[in-house]
Order: sequence, then C-alpha cells, then structure tokens
Amino acid sequence: MSTKPVRQADGLLLDLKGWYIFVIEISSQFTIRFAAQRSDRITLDIYEPFTLDTQAGHWEFEPMARERLGPALTLVYQKADSLLMREQGPLELIMADGSVLRVPSSDEFESWRLVPKQGVAEPDGWMIVAAPDGLIKFGID
Repeated sequence: MSTKPVRQADGLLLDLKGWYIFVIEISSQFTIRFAAQRSDRITLDIYEPFTLDTQAGHWEFEPMARERLGPALTLVYQKADSLLMREQGPLELIMADGSVLRVPSSDEFESWRLVPKQGVAEPDGWMIVAAPDGLIKFGID
C-alpha cells in the first residue's frame, strides 16, 4: 500500500485512506508515525507550533511544551484521511473523523518534514520539507 503525494492546484495531496496513526513521539519535535500494512510507514515531524480541531474542541500546541500536548495524543490509533501540503508550506492532516491538525509555515525555520520509511534513498523514495521559502520536494515530479 505504498503511496506518494500527487500534485493539486495549490500544492500536494497525500491520500491516507487505509492508514492510521500508530505512534506519536515527543522530543524536540512532535512526531507522528503512520502505518498502513505491516511494512508501510510514513513519518511526519512537526517542529513549529500547530493546532488541532476535533469534535471536542480547538487546541494550540508548541512541540517543546510537552506538558500541554495531551489532547494531541488522542490521535494515536485514529484513522487518517489525507494530508494537504500547500506550496507556501502550510500542512493540513485530515483525519477520518473530520478532525484537522494544521501546521502553518514559518518565516524563519523548517516547520515540518514528511518522509516514508524508505526515505529518498530508495528508487521510488521521496521526502517533503516545509522550508521558510515554501515546499522542498525530493523525488516528487
């Protein structure tokens, strides 16, 4: 069930139907690991402040403020729907239940990075980074 982003009018769309969040890691960033089948993995690293809108409410998070990240941990084992990456850098992760995680672009730093298990080293590998000047794409046509 390997997947790759496709071009849209205003950026890239990654179809995540059939994928779920199987791990969230907290360190100097907020990391979401998606899984589909046994060996299919995609990792989203979030470095800058982000928001989460669910049926239960709206939250604003800072990845380094670990003590306030609790509501974001409820995404573990939730089914994903899609990931929209706009050319200027903002990202929207849409979950199957309608919840939306948003990461705005940053004027100074990399705000997020998305990479599959195999990364850019494999023949069909790819990676996307939200840099201050917009998306940097590796292995994406």
